[in-house]
Amino acid sequence: FPWFRNIFQYQTNFIGSNYDLSSLGIKNINDAVNRIEQLKQHGIHGACWCVPTGNNFDHEVSIASKIANLTGEINLNYEWGWPEFWNLAPIDFVYFIQSLRDHSPNAKIHVCFDTVYRKYNNLLVGQWAHNVDTLQPELYPVDFGWSATYTLQQAWDQLKDYGKEKFVPMLGLNMGVSEMNSEVADWFEDHEIERVTGWVAHTSSPETRGSFGT
Repeated sequence: FPWFRNIFQYQTNFIGSNYDLSSLGIKNINDAVNRIEQLKQHGIHGACWCVPTGNNFDHEVSIASKIANLTGEINLNYEWGWPEFWNLAPIDFVYFIQSLRDHSPNAKIHVCFDTVYRKYNNLLVGQWAHNVDTLQPELYPVDFGWSATYTLQQAWDQLKDYGKEKFVPMLGLNMGVSEMNSEVADWFEDHEIERVTGWVAHTSSPETRGSFGT
């Protein structure tokens, strides 16, 4: 799902329709499922990723649940308080997740999320965390001049009560490799963090797309 409304009129398009015009561009649900199967054949675990906005609530739930049921998994990007992302009140995202869970009870649902100044209580995480498999707070210290360990600790303090197994930190790896340093590694060890994820190519410039394969 593309994310910027100033580029696309609706949020229910697939990126292969008008954004990623390469042969691998995902133009429909079948493409999404096929890409997952192709990756699996090469020993790579893949999962589809989408950015719901609530602008077409039922349609977004329908697409996400169909993919989740066909592939067993779906990743959602939830950002409220930033322009161009979730366009409804946070309580509506609670309903979105509940509806998605109701329509895909056996699928894994992962949510990466962010909000202004990393105040996750503004996202009502406590009201939807039970319906998801992982919580992936976006921790970009470069945004506010914080250290990587500060952003990690800030997220941990707010989210640890939802279960350590759900806590999967997300770092902005392409925003500064220095975020992955020995202090961060020590923090992961001290908090027994088993999984980490990160943005690698979230700026889709021609240069980024051209070099992604390297």
